[in-house]
Amino acid sequence: MTALNNLICTGTIISFILTCGLNAEENLPEIESLSLNPSEIQLGSPFANAQIIATAKLMSGNSIDATRLAKVTIEGDSAKISESAFVEPVKNGNSIINFELQGKTVSLSVKVEGQANEFKPDYVRDIMPVISRMGCNGGTCHGSRTGKNGFKLSLRGYDPIYDIRAFTDDLSGRRVNVAAPDSSLLLLKATGAVPHEGGQVIKINSDY
Repeated sequence: MTALNNLICTGTIISFILTCGLNAEENLPEIESLSLNPSEIQLGSPFANAQIIATAKLMSGNSIDATRLAKVTIEGDSAKISESAFVEPVKNGNSIINFELQGKTVSLSVKVEGQANEFKPDYVRDIMPVISRMGCNGGTCHGSRTGKNGFKLSLRGYDPIYDIRAFTDDLSGRRVNVAAPDSSLLLLKATGAVPHEGGQVIKINSDY
């Protein structure tokens, strides 16, 4: 076991580098350079977001994910960034995000616009990914061959038209309340406001 630990910690199996306790800059091998992906960000709607990945190239030639190791600062107040380097818009404008590790610094620009525009959600682009993330259209839930508790969705959203009609037309449209959207069974079930066999899968007032 000691031999295996030594092998891992020398960087030979670089994907396991964090298992060696290399979660702080002082324990990190010397790095040659630091890079970011993407190199710039444009956020064009209130719900736009981006994930930044910082990659450190070690002197040994190996590369590691240094996103959570680098010190992050932001210039400007048009965007905000989380500890995991998830970027979200605040208001229209421009910001600069800086990553620093072992004296190596790299930056990217963030352009935020369209925050005052009315958001018109698209089912395929905006809604279906949320449903998939919650697992609603998975094979163990409503995406199963026979659905779940009388409600069926296409497996992993392969048939969005069928899914939209299942939400809006099935059972006389009882799952969607156009007159009072917040009272839609679609939301009440997912947030746990009414009994749901799948439990609460999303929090009230969250982005999703």
